[in-house]
Amino acid sequence: MKRFIARGGMGEVFEGVNVTNEQRVAIKVILPSLASDPAVIEMFVKEATVLERLVHPALVNYRTQARDPEAGVFYIVTNFIEGESLESVIGKVQPSDAEVISLARRLAEGLGAAHKLGAIHRDIAPDNILLEGGDLDRSQIIDFGIARDIDPGSKTVIGTGFAGKFNFVAPEQMGAFEGDVGAWTDIYSLGLVLLGLAQGETLKLGKSMFEAMEKRKEGVDTSGASEGLRPLFDAMLAYDPAERLRSMEDVVVMLDQISAGGAGVKTGRGGSGKSGGGGIGSIPRPALIGGGALVGVLLLAGLGYLAFGGGSDAGDIAGGGNTPTVVDAIDAATATRRAEAALAAIDCHWLEMSVTGSPGALRLNASGVAGQPGIIEPAVFDALQGGGVSTDFSGVEPVAADNCQYMDALRPFRVTDSTILTQPQQRSELQQFPADFQESVLAGKMGARFTFDVRIDEASQIGLITVDQGEVESSVSARANELFPARLRQGPGHYVLNAGWELDEESWAVIILLEGGSEVAAATTAFGNADYDTFNQLAESSGLRAHVIWHHFVDEVPD
Repeated sequence: MKRFIARGGMGEVFEGVNVTNEQRVAIKVILPSLASDPAVIEMFVKEATVLERLVHPALVNYRTQARDPEAGVFYIVTNFIEGESLESVIGKVQPSDAEVISLARRLAEGLGAAHKLGAIHRDIAPDNILLEGGDLDRSQIIDFGIARDIDPGSKTVIGTGFAGKFNFVAPEQMGAFEGDVGAWTDIYSLGLVLLGLAQGETLKLGKSMFEAMEKRKEGVDTSGASEGLRPLFDAMLAYDPAERLRSMEDVVVMLDQISAGGAGVKTGRGGSGKSGGGGIGSIPRPALIGGGALVGVLLLAGLGYLAFGGGSDAGDIAGGGNTPTVVDAIDAATATRRAEAALAAIDCHWLEMSVTGSPGALRLNASGVAGQPGIIEPAVFDALQGGGVSTDFSGVEPVAADNCQYMDALRPFRVTDSTILTQPQQRSELQQFPADFQESVLAGKMGARFTFDVRIDEASQIGLITVDQGEVESSVSARANELFPARLRQGPGHYVLNAGWELDEESWAVIILLEGGSEVAAATTAFGNADYDTFNQLAESSGLRAHVIWHHFVDEVPD
């Protein structure tokens, strides 16, 4: 190693030299505290294994991965890129429409090659695009990171799913549209990057998740771009992913049509395009700092996202060429069965799973909570055995280990598609209740409220249990019409509860409704006393069913 370059949340980057050919390289060293975690290393190995096959001039080249047995560190070696980031030149240059189109085509083709291998970047931003030698025609995308930061305490835009930047994330990365992330997500972020370059100023699209989401709902103002480029940006920046360009091939087709003076491709799910080539323009080289070009190899400044998929038998991509073939593609039922079998062998999780797509291009989506999300996704991925299935666990959030015991006790009796216990939203923002708040116990205090619905036969015997930060707070059992006050009744068997919670930091609350068995009262008491063996016996013998909702109290909007 020659010198230190940068430090990030997962490790450090150094400049090095290949002793066999004297070529400069960048060395991404994983922090020792993370390198000792097998789950972390497994993810990094998968990252490098997939990315070593991504050969495209617009993508940083991953050369190798290795572990130093003496130093006990794991590292990944990539090309060394010397030059400015795109962020440093926005506003300093005035590129023509043709130059913006050329850059857009280069980056879109590079991302398209990555997408074909199941790798979604999810952190496309100007600082993750380096201009080798300061030239647009030598731009390269960096930071295809691992699936997520493993540290459960880390703050990201949405749980542990994304470490991107508020100015450039797509709406679905913040939970809109059921968090449906795909190629269209990178398209949105790339559109924001290119729009900033074209108009000479990066858009200010929010410093918090709330502000960022509101600005996107209002629609992105593309009036600062030229009339010729505006249709492109409008198509890339549609708020609804279904109305957006859906693939990088669609982006390239629209670029070609704009260059030829024609109309763009149809946006939304009906869009389909074919890859095209083209020359790349350049901008004047930026001013040198201290006699040398500014080095911009910040591979760990912000981690992207890699959705691993397609199995180890997919073919290679070279310059956006042949589409990889998938060996032994499996169907959705098989994918679900294998995933469920893998989950059955792992403790401490409460997950919902769905499979979308078609055989050979399936995606297994998971959401919910888990004590160790970093262990679960690799296990599920391995169980899929390739089969043309990618995994997206961005909707899985970590919870403290003190939730595990009761989570494991409930899981055999869970109802996964409950209509009896539901909630309109899964998150509530912390706030300070006013001094004259109607509920005096909360007046003037920090806390949050959330609403949930119960729809059940009013004569049913049910048990209601609340859990806060892993501790059972209350446990009661009665008939529904006796348990809930009449003022909460919205109709026959329908009750709406608006619960208030006193707390001053981010937290999870859990509502558990037990029904369907003759031993509901006894099971509820056993659960409340943490006597899970007795609970399990009663629940199993009486056919009890558990309906559960998890609610996240967050502190994301600045006070």
